Amino acid sequence: MGTVYYKLGAVGSYSGTQVLHKVVETIPSTWHSVTGMLYAPQMLVDNGRVLADTGYAFGAKCDGTNALRAREQSERHDIDPTIDLAGFVQGKRPAFVSLQSSGAYGKDCAAFVRAKMVTIGYLELGYRGNLDFFRDSYGPACDYTARCQLRADPADTKQRPLRPWYLKLEWNEKLSGSRDHVSTIMHACKSLGLSEMALEPQSSVSTR
Repeated sequence: MGTVYYKLGAVGSYSGTQVLHKVVETIPSTWHSVTGMLYAPQMLVDNGRVLADTGYAFGAKCDGTNALRAREQSERHDIDPTIDLAGFVQGKRPAFVSLQSSGAYGKDCAAFVRAKMVTIGYLELGYRGNLDFFRDSYGPACDYTARCQLRADPADTKQRPLRPWYLKLEWNEKLSGSRDHVSTIMHACKSLGLSEMALEPQSSVSTR
């Protein structure tokens, strides 16, 4: 398995969020899907702009959203239609965003492009967590030729200050994966002035 790591943060005239945006934007639109969890920043929570314990779930086609409670994040069942969404109507943000193989099974890459746009939108609002972008998916084990993994601990309290985002790029030679499959992302990192890291960063990502 080939692997490279980057630490993402402000560089030159670009803010950390802009760097993150540019990296995600360069993930090829022909890739398969994105899976992960993002959590609202504490600033939005403190300002009363988040609907507590309620989030959005984006499915494979990424052509619509379901609402779900925090306790339902890891459960596989139908979403409760009685959830009160009045807060969203009033302009509040979701407490978390769940991406579940979003972009897969779409037509002409449109679903994955939508999934990228959704992801970028929440990243620009300051949401943090974990994301896995897959080039493809094979078999029941969901093996892949290449993956772009983004990690950032969502905690931003005084006790646990914000940590930077980390990027991990992988390619699986056993499935004919190659460095070329992540070359556009690597080129974007290089053009932004980011340097490869020799070892995997010690960063824990809370799943709350």
